[in-house]
Amino acid sequence: YVTDGVIDIVSRCDSSSLAAFGSSLFSTNLALLTLVLSLALSAAPSWPLFPRAFRTFLADYAVTLAVLVTTLSSYAFDATVTESVHRIGLPQSFGPTCFRPPGASVTAG
Repeated sequence: YVTDGVIDIVSRCDSSSLAAFGSSLFSTNLALLTLVLSLALSAAPSWPLFPRAFRTFLADYAVTLAVLVTTLSSYAFDATVTESVHRIGLPQSFGPTCFRPPGASVTAG
């Protein structure tokens, strides 16, 4: 998986378009931010800062907090930068998807 990921990153960054390269670089930085932040937060129990319960909370929810911080930071930049970030389309209503035909697309509202 690591070699496939590295090959995919290199192929996306090896683009003739400056905008495509910037988009790939921004996405790569977001992925690295998620990784580094989750690794740092998972080491929270060994920190001398904060009460033990809070450090345990940070370690238990390290990945969730890292994804949340990264998602919020992806919206913090100018719209011209963030428009190239791939977003997941969400349905307009909340409900079961078992009756949706296979391969049906989800439209964002």
